[in-house]
Amino acid sequence: MSTDAMRPMSTTPSGSTARLGASLHIKGEISGNEDLHIDGSVEGLVQLDDRKLTVGATAKLTADVVAREVVVYGSVKGNLRAARPHRNQEGWLGHWGSDHRAHHD
Repeated sequence: MSTDAMRPMSTTPSGSTARLGASLHIKGEISGNEDLHIDGSVEGLVQLDDRKLTVGATAKLTADVVAREVVVYGSVKGNLRAARPHRNQEGWLGHWGSDHRAHHD
């Protein structure tokens, strides 16, 4: 039996951010308990309830997003729910907030 399975999982230190690189594509669901910066593409659901999501300039999301804070530099199409949304590009169409539809081309 491996002792790895018995080790407690380490937590991500406060202030660190997980990163999805520009060449990566995910189709499905991303959920977790750490901040996330996406430069690649995601189709599906991103759920980071109490964390921050940053959508990088090269990112393309076709996804529903639930996070404490969302910062957008790239392209997002989907439903966005965030306690602290940030709009960082001209041409953003739609609304941020609870149960609103947001769309950016």
